[in-house]
Amino acid sequence: MEVIGHFIFELFKIGILSVVYATLLLLIRSAFLFVQRKDPKFGKPRFFQTYRILYGLLFVFSFTYYGDHGLGDESKIPIGYRETMSAGDLNAYFVPNGGTEQVGIKTYLVSNDYLCAATDSGFMAYNLSTGRRTIFDTEQQYKTYAIGHNLPAPELFLDFFKQYHNYWSGWRFWTMP
Repeated sequence: MEVIGHFIFELFKIGILSVVYATLLLLIRSAFLFVQRKDPKFGKPRFFQTYRILYGLLFVFSFTYYGDHGLGDESKIPIGYRETMSAGDLNAYFVPNGGTEQVGIKTYLVSNDYLCAATDSGFMAYNLSTGRRTIFDTEQQYKTYAIGHNLPAPELFLDFFKQYHNYWSGWRFWTMP
């Protein structure tokens, strides 16, 4: 039920964004034509045509890697190289591309093409560009590896929901579906 409610909210948000973007595009077009001393027609048919095109584009964008932030209680953050950090039922997890194993994540940080994370069973450094994962049983093992590879200390890691807020709020919230 939560998924349907969120989906309906997204449809309304896409509609509002489409009105704003269509208005801006047509105003820019009108200003450009005015400067060229041509008649800038700003009629309803052109507005609704632009609105429908933008609505379709924004709807499709909302399902892409950069636009999909999940529906309902499923949340996603793109972290690079087509990889995403996900959370469902308030539990964060990571599934490497091409893999099926979910790695439970407590806190994490992406730095220098590495996903560095405190997992349910220790620590992990995952190279996003190569897909190579290094697992550590203790924090001290990770810290030693981190110093040698210029990676962040575990104290700098943030939980999923703080990362989600940092990524999806601000300009992304107001300008993207």
